[in-house]
Amino acid sequence: MLTGPHGTKVKLQIHRPSGGYFELMVERDRIEVKAILYSGMASENIGYIRLARFSDGCSNELRAAIKNLKNKSMKSLILDLRDNPGGLLLESIKISSFFLPDRALRSTEFLGVHLGVSAVFLALGVLVFGIQRHVAGIAALAARGHDAETAQELAVQLNRLLAYLLAGGAFLCAVLAAMTYGILERIDQGFAVFG
Repeated sequence: MLTGPHGTKVKLQIHRPSGGYFELMVERDRIEVKAILYSGMASENIGYIRLARFSDGCSNELRAAIKNLKNKSMKSLILDLRDNPGGLLLESIKISSFFLPDRALRSTEFLGVHLGVSAVFLALGVLVFGIQRHVAGIAALAARGHDAETAQELAVQLNRLLAYLLAGGAFLCAVLAAMTYGILERIDQGFAVFG
């Protein structure tokens, strides 16, 4: 890439193994790299679009290409994303909205999944806080001394910690299982998982 002010000229010296060196004068200009490498009909009713990257404005390019193919009696579309390295997230979201049904984008339909995720984080927070509280109590008892009374209190605290871990872990597993079931049901119904 030869950067510089628009409209200025630059002299290139090019070497060809068969012909030696020669000079070429070129004018600098803005070069737009299109996101769509090819757009056309693959068969009578099937359109084909090769999208090379999710660059700025590629959703508009794709919308125009789809419209053009629909005018040529396209009923189905092959959107070729092979070797697409990705790019702008907003452009990829705009493009995905071309193909997702409206019902899949309503947040109310995913309330169960969102509540499940919130419950998992809540359960993890409560579990971690409780573990910290119990471990701090055990550490304070261990630092106090090594007499029989302290050893007995330490055993009680360890039993409470074990019971807390079992109860909290069981609750967390139940929430995760319910959430996994909800996600699999949504996928089975053809919905995107998190909208």
